[in-house]
Amino acid sequence: MQVLIVDDNVMDRKYIKYLLENNLQLSTKTAKDGLDAINKLKETHFDLVITDIVMPNIDGIELVQYIKSKYPLTNIIAITGNNPYYLQIVNKLGVNQIFAKPVDNSQLISLVDKLLKKHTNSAYA
Repeated sequence: MQVLIVDDNVMDRKYIKYLLENNLQLSTKTAKDGLDAINKLKETHFDLVITDIVMPNIDGIELVQYIKSKYPLTNIIAITGNNPYYLQIVNKLGVNQIFAKPVDNSQLISLVDKLLKKHTNSAYA
């Protein structure tokens, strides 16, 4: 399972990467913004994208729209520390889950595990 973590805050990226690799033994890659993420999505298949919303270049809303149009089976978790209004917007775009920062570690780990197990089961059904 491949997970892409997109956040302009380097510490947030590293922390989520650490959580997923050490608790779920997942393979992760990171991107510093939506533009970087789109380039990585073109190179590698990701089962899950965890994205911040407010970022430079291409923001999380545009990234979610791109993923939904090009890779509709990819799971998406949206996270923001800014205005909760952004979470409502991406929720309407069809993300799997939204979180406000700071994210509860156990909830994030549990959700990622659940989404990827569901994704694996549906892929081979």
